[in-house]
Amino acid sequence: MWSTAFESAKQFAAKGYRVVPEHSVIPVPKPPSTKPAEPLPPGTESAFTDSTKPILQCTCNDPLCSASGKHPHTYKWPDNASSDLDQLYKWSAQFPGCNWSTLTGLDTGKGVTVVIDADYRNDHFGDIHDGDKNLAKLQAAIGESLPPNTPTVRTGGGGRNYWFRLPDGVTLPSSDAIFKNTKYGSFPNIDLKCVGGKVMLPGSKHKSGQQYEWISDTTIDGELPEMPPKLLALIQETIEAKKQAKAGINYKYDTAAIYGDGERNAALTSYLGWRRLSVLTLDELMMFANAFNQMQCQPPLPEAEVLTRKIREKEDAEAHFCYKHGVKAVFEARNEAPACSTIAQHSVCCSPRFSLSPPCCSLIN
Repeated sequence: MWSTAFESAKQFAAKGYRVVPEHSVIPVPKPPSTKPAEPLPPGTESAFTDSTKPILQCTCNDPLCSASGKHPHTYKWPDNASSDLDQLYKWSAQFPGCNWSTLTGLDTGKGVTVVIDADYRNDHFGDIHDGDKNLAKLQAAIGESLPPNTPTVRTGGGGRNYWFRLPDGVTLPSSDAIFKNTKYGSFPNIDLKCVGGKVMLPGSKHKSGQQYEWISDTTIDGELPEMPPKLLALIQETIEAKKQAKAGINYKYDTAAIYGDGERNAALTSYLGWRRLSVLTLDELMMFANAFNQMQCQPPLPEAEVLTRKIREKEDAEAHFCYKHGVKAVFEARNEAPACSTIAQHSVCCSPRFSLSPPCCSLIN
């Protein structure tokens, strides 16, 4: 097991990975223990109470840093990342105690590296976002499990990074939304790290006070397992569907297929997942859902069961908030954010980072 981030960086560099020095976190003096005049959302009160837990701040010295301990020291990090040990030692002397990350999407001679990043966090409003649970649901949906020997890093925030290689000749773009809109449904808080991405290395310090670390004895010392084929196929299919939708091309869908008992719900979920890529309001989406149910489900699902899809779509939209208005809007303009008129617009300007009620978008009213 590697005890420090720099040891991890040297090990990865020796295997052909290009690494990046990142800011770390350091303890800072606690502010006076005072209570705000106005009640705060659940989960934020701890900042105003006495606690033995140290306050950790990013070494960039910005107390409001949104990427504490996780942004590079180097300029143009995709180009300046290095596997040269001399350069690593120079960076280590220049940025003592820094965290380290490695680029993903690299071909180190044994296939292109890809990482499934299952995030885990508590937001400022007390909601838990568990990407690992969503990943388990995704595996059940596609009928395929991750290999038991998958090298896995426990992140400082409690998530998991699962390391794979891609088949020869295959590459994928990095994406933090690839699993949010699949034919099997939405599986948020799971990121894809490949070309254009990077992940923190074991030994790096997290703002929670925890370190990134290998789980059990798994490392990248051996050959990485190949990404499960059904998972890879789903990713490729979802990427292609999004490309087609953005280009205004109708993605092919089997409009002649008939679905019976035991397959109607899955078929409707898949159909709606595809339709959501189009510019539709919620009412328009449900119009398509009802038409699909009457024409391609034999016998049709009960009307009440189809209606639950509208409720799910509404709940999914309520979990978003327009991040283009900034964190300030969360506290000061919860009811004043401009409404999104379509689901497609909503997916572009909204983020699941904030779970708020009432929601900002007219499409769910």
